[in-house]
Amino acid sequence: MLRQLVEEQEIEKRKDPYLTKLFSEIFTGMQGRYSRLKIILTIADSPLNTRQLSKRLGYDYKSIQRNLEILEKNHLVERIGGGYGDMFFLTDLLYKNLPILLEVIERVDRRLNKKKKRY
Repeated sequence: MLRQLVEEQEIEKRKDPYLTKLFSEIFTGMQGRYSRLKIILTIADSPLNTRQLSKRLGYDYKSIQRNLEILEKNHLVERIGGGYGDMFFLTDLLYKNLPILLEVIERVDRRLNKKKKRY
């Protein structure tokens, strides 16, 4: 789905070591990384609030809330609204750098698949 979004929008591919490191830490190195990735992919499809994300992904409300705080703190999602029903959107920073995120995810996927083949 992420690859399709990148291809549809014809987002320019650029290298940014800072963003590569940030994406690596947030989406591959920290606890909750898969949850955050699922949140990003879901929000990319359509902006939602915390409760809607919780229901759609089948995760605990507090877990979604905690992951959104991490994403928001790192300027990857933005909150629009005033309170409980705040909607979350991808930031321009993340949107413009989706190719970097895709590259990071593919690199991790290759490593995981390589480890699986050893056994």
